[in-house]
Amino acid sequence: YDYKQGTAGINHRWRDNATVFANFYVSEFQAADDGNPLNGDQTSETRSYSGMAGVTWQWDPALETTGAVGWISSNLGFFNLTRVSQFVVVSTPEEASASGPLAQVNIRKTFDTLVARFDYSRQVSPSGRGAQSRADRLVLNVEKRLGSQFSLTFNGRYDMQSAESENSGAGTRSVAFLNRDYAELQGSIRYRVTPEWVVSATYRHGYRESTILDSTDSAH
Repeated sequence: YDYKQGTAGINHRWRDNATVFANFYVSEFQAADDGNPLNGDQTSETRSYSGMAGVTWQWDPALETTGAVGWISSNLGFFNLTRVSQFVVVSTPEEASASGPLAQVNIRKTFDTLVARFDYSRQVSPSGRGAQSRADRLVLNVEKRLGSQFSLTFNGRYDMQSAESENSGAGTRSVAFLNRDYAELQGSIRYRVTPEWVVSATYRHGYRESTILDSTDSAH
């Protein structure tokens, strides 16, 4: 596939402890349909326009928050396979549109020997299956210092991916080829032997649940 993106942004220091910002994006995604002999050299294409605006606020030296909201609008061109008989499948070019909200939240808090960070984001990106893919991500990161040489780190992550609904000439339809939830926990301990050398040990456990059409499977 080919993916191109153009970005423009504005940042303004609104107050001594606050900065407002706005970002704008234009992207084009093309996925070749070479794997399907019915389509020849044709491609699926998605063109998207999006923007986000928000503010970063430094409440005090130990607490910083960021919040932003936005919107994305996309035009999609893809090929829909329709079975007309047991041995005949017709490939028909179709067009559709999709739009939806974007969001971002970041919170960072510093204590005497501990730093905690929480992040949430919603992103929408094109896929090669004729639909937008929506991803919601939650991340929690905690780092605890145990003296001058030891430290503990905990990371938790939860991803929710699903296909966006789209408006085609035949009306609104939901493309649910692939929905996936993924959770991950990771813990690590670090020991600084010298200023140049660090020894660490990490344990990570992940869980995934996927839904493809009406079939669901899971894995650890």
